[in-house]
Amino acid sequence: MACSTKWPPKLESDSSYENWKKDIDIWCELTDLPKKKQALAIHLSLSGRARVATSEIDAADLKQDTGVQTLLVKLDGLFLVDQGRCQFAAFHELYNFRRAGDVNVPKFVAEIEHTYFQFKKQDMELPDSVMAFMLLASCNLSDGEQQLVMSAITDITYANMKSALNRIFAGEICGQKYAPVTACECGEE
Repeated sequence: MACSTKWPPKLESDSSYENWKKDIDIWCELTDLPKKKQALAIHLSLSGRARVATSEIDAADLKQDTGVQTLLVKLDGLFLVDQGRCQFAAFHELYNFRRAGDVNVPKFVAEIEHTYFQFKKQDMELPDSVMAFMLLASCNLSDGEQQLVMSAITDITYANMKSALNRIFAGEICGQKYAPVTACECGEE
């Protein structure tokens, strides 16, 4: 069964529960099914642990206008108890993320931003200056290269650190290690 306004979205994996829950909210707004049948349709679309858990809910409770909320409360108890584990995994991934020697710095900056996005999805955020220093440390630069980057910024912010790294290592994109970017290369006169 594919997702449609008649059939709810499928829960693909335990780790996608929060996104699936958002999709269910949207589906409930779009479906033509009466509220009294929505929870029943969601239950039938589930499999594995989720299906077992919702099977424990009395069918009469699912047939209520509040059936979807009843079903989601049950699933929250199953999937959201792992929130601490998910937060630690996201923290561990960000904390240990390091640039491999063959990855250019500008590309790595984009990769770490994606990792930080995943971290923030777990309702966590780092102070801006801490994230700036984590970015610099995770680039695996030599002491001299780190000093060069630090000398290129006056105010320690993530945006400034990112900008300095991208400016200094822009030549890596073209395969020229540390080649300065000239006005002609930037399209300026």
